[in-house]
Amino acid sequence: MHDDRNHAYLKASPRRTSVKYLSSVAAVMAIFTTLGTAIPATAQEIQEQRFNVLGTWSSLNNYSAYEEPFWKEILPADTDGKLTGNIVSMSEMGLKGFETIRLLKQGIFDFVHLTMGYAVGDEPAMEGLDLAAVSPDIETARAVVTSFLPALNERMEKNHSLKILSAYPFESQALYCKHPVESIADLEGLKIRSYSAALADFVTGVGASNVTVAFSETLPALEKGVVDCALTSTMAGYQAKWHEVATHFYPLSAGWGIVTLTVNLDSWNRLDDATRSTLEAEIVEFDDRVWEGAAKVNAQGILCNTGSSECEYGEPGNMILVEPSEEDRKRVQEIVRDNILPGFAERCDAECVSIWNETAGKVTNYEIGG
Repeated sequence: MHDDRNHAYLKASPRRTSVKYLSSVAAVMAIFTTLGTAIPATAQEIQEQRFNVLGTWSSLNNYSAYEEPFWKEILPADTDGKLTGNIVSMSEMGLKGFETIRLLKQGIFDFVHLTMGYAVGDEPAMEGLDLAAVSPDIETARAVVTSFLPALNERMEKNHSLKILSAYPFESQALYCKHPVESIADLEGLKIRSYSAALADFVTGVGASNVTVAFSETLPALEKGVVDCALTSTMAGYQAKWHEVATHFYPLSAGWGIVTLTVNLDSWNRLDDATRSTLEAEIVEFDDRVWEGAAKVNAQGILCNTGSSECEYGEPGNMILVEPSEEDRKRVQEIVRDNILPGFAERCDAECVSIWNETAGKVTNYEIGG
């Protein structure tokens, strides 16, 4: 196996290259080489394949530290070059995020690192991996993912011909605000950016107005006053330079920005058993690397946004850190019960709700309809 496993703490270096969104399927396909032709294989051999892969944002830590190295370095090294991935980021493709699941279903990509919040419009059950504010810490977040993922994957295979191979986090979702915020009560009446239905339920639960904005468009939205605050992970917002506009940083742990490594089922099924087994084993190790590194990166995001000299990812920002009080945390639990869980139940069917209660609900001590 490849020895250089510790990509978890590599620092992201923003890409300057930007490629305009290619709207037609033919144009998108033109940037890729075709899927590699299978070579004759014994029971112990794997097929030679070059996969088309879509990653998250090139300027953020998950892409530079985990996704790109996995497909370009680790997987080829571990398979003697037989398995490689031609990976591009959403940033390079000029994608907003909401269209990514459709590109995967159409077979434009074999694998997509699919940001959960952008996929719930096509599959509401995806929300169950990371309902807003349900997981106050990363240990709970992983327990929710582990418990709910098998049933979600069955649904994705049946309804969308997609297979989820992995689910891993960004960092905890925090609020970046241009207005003074001292407690959760100060969010009432503000315009807050979110990117998923569950986060929208959280926003309305605090008495604010929800504004859905793509990640790439959030900084100008903050600058122009389209939104007063914006939700994203502690490190993602820092690396996107939101701290240059926002003044108050409120790490309320409103979610973990779960990403699923999802494969088109047609692409998966044309691989032989040995190749699939190899990929599954490699992806388990990939998954572990991200989860193990996420806690450190999350802490760094807080330090880097709020002016700490201990920031390891660049010049620290100068935002005011607003520590959530015990009263704030109790209010969050009320919002989960009164807004977030009922909202999820309305969007998802009865079977989905029942499965969530029996899996994620049991590890979080929440019950929809209870």
